Amino acid sequence: MRNKSITTLLVSLGLLTLPATQSIAQSPANRSTDTALPPPTEASEDIRGKVLRYLESDIFITEGYGLKKVHLGQSLNDLIEQIGQPHKSNRASLFGGSRKLYYRIDSNTEMLVIVTKRGVEQIVFEGDLSSSYSTYAGARFGMSQSQLQIIYGNGTVKKNTIRFSRKGIGFAFKNGTINIIQVFPKCT
Repeated sequence: MRNKSITTLLVSLGLLTLPATQSIAQSPANRSTDTALPPPTEASEDIRGKVLRYLESDIFITEGYGLKKVHLGQSLNDLIEQIGQPHKSNRASLFGGSRKLYYRIDSNTEMLVIVTKRGVEQIVFEGDLSSSYSTYAGARFGMSQSQLQIIYGNGTVKKNTIRFSRKGIGFAFKNGTINIIQVFPKCT
């Protein structure tokens, strides 16, 4: 019986396929509410693969952290090793305290990374409704402020911006919708 439960779980997750002649249904005498699941089709395997690739992609912005390959505290050398040279770079101050690195990360999204001696201090994403980037919580480019507040609650609102300092994320609006997502260290 235990093997049938494991088999049922593996089949339902699409990790196991059974020959058409084999069933995971229990005998009528000890049948529970479980029913036999049909084996996944080729199309469902294709969809499952696409979903897994999507979830593994580095397009989800973590509040107070950044992306998998570009994150707060990361050294300049590691940043360049992970994603390459920026298409534009300049010093952010006259005294050379920080550098601004500009990357075009897809056709609809640009990323500005501010780096100091301590590493990446801030990451700013600019995009439009077609950008595939979003926060793990679900905020994305093109959202209105009211939609954003459903996800994050109330933040500090200033002219065309809203910051959530304790979460390490901020947003700017253009024509009433998000066009900038800013990641910075969380304030405790």
